[in-house]
Amino acid sequence: MRGLVLLMSGFVIALVTLQAAGADAPEQRKEKRELLANHVTLAVFDGVNYRLCMGRTSLCPKQCGDSGEFASFGIKKYLKYEKPGQYGDPEQKSFLVQVSDYNKKPKGDPKILETVNALKKGDYVLLSWHHDYVTKEGASFPVRPIVKLEKIDNSKAEDLMAAAAGPDARDEKESPDTAKVTGTLIVPKDLASFEDRVVELRLYKIHPLLADKAADLVEKLEIKDFSHTKGMETKKEFVIGAKAQLKKDMKYYLTLFILQDGERTHMGEVPGKFLCTVLTQGEPNNVTLTVRQVR
Repeated sequence: MRGLVLLMSGFVIALVTLQAAGADAPEQRKEKRELLANHVTLAVFDGVNYRLCMGRTSLCPKQCGDSGEFASFGIKKYLKYEKPGQYGDPEQKSFLVQVSDYNKKPKGDPKILETVNALKKGDYVLLSWHHDYVTKEGASFPVRPIVKLEKIDNSKAEDLMAAAAGPDARDEKESPDTAKVTGTLIVPKDLASFEDRVVELRLYKIHPLLADKAADLVEKLEIKDFSHTKGMETKKEFVIGAKAQLKKDMKYYLTLFILQDGERTHMGEVPGKFLCTVLTQGEPNNVTLTVRQVR
């Protein structure tokens, strides 16, 4: 009888152990994904070429999955870059998208393949991807999934390149005395996340001695589809006023608002200044605007 009790006890313990292991199994199979870097770019399509892998495993080159046809893209401008992870990829000069395997059988997202097949060499595209670190079924590895691949026309590409130009960029059409202002907007990492907003920048001029005359709009610039993720600092460079003539007897100032359905949700400001004055009267032509919520 005692042996039966011990046997039954052992059975119960084994059953509990198996149940516990079974309960842990789904947790072990659950995928964990950490964002290391977010790349949002304007790129140009350079064509599709067949490449063999590096030959580092016994499965190479036919069965490793790294041989096949690759679509090549040259990065023209970064529209947005975030690096929340310590080991995130830095900004890239090119990006490859595998579109077939060793036997030239289509490989990857059908929508991405359809877009690539419709491209011609020299076409501009909006290309975005993530650098993720994935843990799944006891293994950890990096992946770089494509978030967006969209063909755009040359006119839109030129507008994006102008809007994303850095402080040292210069418009060939501008004269030496232009009202060009370059700058960077910064969304602090502690601000709540938002997406699909419009950044509206306006450059104004006003005569400093005529108080009864309203300011004149020099240029309005909109940056669409602007997003921010809490926990990461978001930066965006801009250029405004490059084609307007500078009037040295006028006073210039800049405003920045972030809009949702036409309503102002956030504004940009220079810390310690009531008004972001620029260009004349000793004011700078390069500014940094820190974004905060509208009170």
